This record gives sequence, C-alpha cells and structure tokens, in this order.
Amino acid sequence: MLNREPRIPTTRKAEGEHLDNPARVRFKDSEYLALEQAAEMRHGGVISHAIRECALVGMEVIKLRQDVLLDRLAKGESVQTAQQEMVEALMAHLIENRITEQMMQRLRA
Repeated sequence: MLNREPRIPTTRKAEGEHLDNPARVRFKDSEYLALEQAAEMRHGGVISHAIRECALVGMEVIKLRQDVLLDRLAKGESVQTAQQEMVEALMAHLIENRITEQMMQRLRA
C-alpha cells in the first residue's frame, strides 16, 4: 500500500494562494481503499491512472450538469425542478455504471 501521508514542503505559499492553488488532495481511508480497488481492477494497480480517470469523469459530469441547467433556465423552467431532474438523471447514470462494473467483474471471475 502506498504512503497516504504526503511530504510536507518546507516552503510556504503566499497568503491566500493556497485557496487558488491547492497543493494536494487528501482522501478518507474509505475513499482511498475504493480508489485502490478501482485502480487494481482497471489499471493494474496504478493509482495515478485511476485518479486521472475519476477527475476526467467528474469534469464531464460537471460540464453536463451546467449545460443542462443553462438550457433549462433559457427555456424558463424553475431552478429547483431542473436541479431535481439533474440529480435523478445523475443517480440513474451512476447506478447503471455500477451495475455494468459489477457485471464485468463477474465475467472476469
């Protein structure tokens, strides 16, 4: 298992810069274990590839949510209704991905 504690730099960032340029991401133990499992299953245990994949998927989801919200607001729909429908669609997408992932694991076993 990799060391979860990052090396602490001896230099400090200028006041407020840490808000614009965060230095590192820290994971909870459960998140780190889930990341290790995903990396083992998809990338031969290379965690950096799994982190990159998760970041790209997250950016794609954020962009899709923004596009849908802007489109619905342009049509005059309420923000609450649009957000609720987006959450439902996102949950359905995540469940579909999880089911597909579980089926692939069973096929490999």
